[in-house]
Amino acid sequence: MNSGSLAVIKIGGSFLTSHEAMSHIANLARDKRGAVFVLSAFKGITDRLVSGYGMGSSERESVLMEVLSYHANLLQDALPSTRRQPWVPEIMYELGPEYYGFSRFTEFARNADYDSFLSMGEKMAAAVVSIFLENVGIRCRNVTSDRLGISVQEDSGNTFIDVRRSHTKAFPVVLKLLESGYVPITTGFFGIDNEGRIRILGRNSSDYSAIALGAALKTEEVLLLKDVPGIYSQDPKLLKTGAQHFSRISYDKALELCSSGSRVIHPMAVITARQHGIPIRIMKYGDSSGGTLVTSADPDSTALPS
Repeated sequence: MNSGSLAVIKIGGSFLTSHEAMSHIANLARDKRGAVFVLSAFKGITDRLVSGYGMGSSERESVLMEVLSYHANLLQDALPSTRRQPWVPEIMYELGPEYYGFSRFTEFARNADYDSFLSMGEKMAAAVVSIFLENVGIRCRNVTSDRLGISVQEDSGNTFIDVRRSHTKAFPVVLKLLESGYVPITTGFFGIDNEGRIRILGRNSSDYSAIALGAALKTEEVLLLKDVPGIYSQDPKLLKTGAQHFSRISYDKALELCSSGSRVIHPMAVITARQHGIPIRIMKYGDSSGGTLVTSADPDSTALPS
């Protein structure tokens, strides 16, 4: 398999709203061979973690156990009754040895720094999706951003993904998994710094993570699955009528719309795609319209009434 046949599919929190989303991901994994899936946290989880971190250590432990139970219940609801079991230990195991067992999990919950604590939303999403896929017969591997080696650096107080360093670490891992017949499941929202510490990229940054990973893997296209079928002239959630849908748009125009109120895509995702020439396709799951394709070309951009 060469890099040109790779694809990155980002699944956002607006898509991850219930256990049914895992079945949709399974369908995509069967249909999209050679795809790497980048997951956000399930909807509402990051907000819960943010609120929990501001409390005392015992309250942080309680909140993280609540979030763990939520994900265990997702699996309980998603899998047939013949495959049901207590999922909490299996999720802990999937998260990694540093979290396995209640004593280690509790110690982490009480002592984690802010970035590591918030990363648990994405890590648990990757864990439960991976467990689900394996249980429905899809071979996959959970390689969260820190395991994959997505490298970040700080500049003027902002955190950015180092695409070149990420390529060196992530590309051989992803290639080996795909050649061995596995579906790689990874995470958005965070990476690791030079000391191996988890560093988050800011809220709603999984678009950026997916595009940067696409650049690191040198993919032909990155697919962003949203709850709207592409980019509009205005935020379609705020303006129910009159917004125009673009079937094709340039990076520069997409960035302009991001700055003027259309919140469909993260600005750093567009900037990174433009720098590395990665086409972005934004779609709503199940919509056959083709969504919006974001590329360097603009002459044939079209806007259609919504």
